[in-house]
Amino acid sequence: MARRIYFAFDYQDVFAVNQIRRSGHFVGVAVAGFADASQWEKLKRKDDAVIRRAIDTALKNTSVTVACIGPRTATRRWVKYELAASADRGNGLIGVYLPGLSGQPIPKVLSDAGAAVYQWNSTRFAAWVESAAQRR
Repeated sequence: MARRIYFAFDYQDVFAVNQIRRSGHFVGVAVAGFADASQWEKLKRKDDAVIRRAIDTALKNTSVTVACIGPRTATRRWVKYELAASADRGNGLIGVYLPGLSGQPIPKVLSDAGAAVYQWNSTRFAAWVESAAQRR
């Protein structure tokens, strides 16, 4: 079954996150239904309510949220909001360390939800997403 995935991450990690999004399991952003933090960068100068509404709108019709974990992910204000809003709406949650990284702090929402956290593996990613969707 096709899954609409929301990617939560620190924007400074966007190039590493793109490795995950282009892992070969998906035809393209429009087809896969990806939504993520990179679109919030243009909203930085707006007020918090505008950013929250934009995130909430992007989360609609998604079934799984993937936290792409890098050195700053766990402390980023909007990543915390994205993950909390995802949990509140019932999305399946998983964490994936960015390629080549491990041992980075895990966002509290993932820990509190008992979400699985994985080392990046392109051949297993789709199965992890499906598993998270089934657990939700």
